[in-house]
Amino acid sequence: MKSLAFLDAVLEGIFRTLTPEQSGAPHIMTIEYAHEKLMDAIYSLATGAGRIQGRLGHAAQSLIRLKPDDFPDEHLRRSFNGILDDLTYAPPQSSEGSIAASLRVTDDEDARAIANRIVALYHAVGRLISER
Repeated sequence: MKSLAFLDAVLEGIFRTLTPEQSGAPHIMTIEYAHEKLMDAIYSLATGAGRIQGRLGHAAQSLIRLKPDDFPDEHLRRSFNGILDDLTYAPPQSSEGSIAASLRVTDDEDARAIANRIVALYHAVGRLISER
């Protein structure tokens, strides 16, 4: 019996670490995960030090963990893709990544517009969750 309990514990640990695609399980709670990552991004925008471009860079670190499939609604997916496109449009130079390159050439007005769209997406996802 001890070996079965050990095997159950090992399998349970494996399934906790697998993504839904790897385990064969349906995508459960991805919208909640997206909401959490969007909240992390907003926290970076609101509490981070420095210019808006630097705070957007920190917010992007939360957003890049998401995939368009994490959003069940086409409108939300388009909004998310648009934000990512705005954060990664410039080709990187030297050792910088596309986010740093894009934010380096983004002016304050455009940076604020991107930040506003992140906040709007967070609220839209929150409304979707509350309607369930």
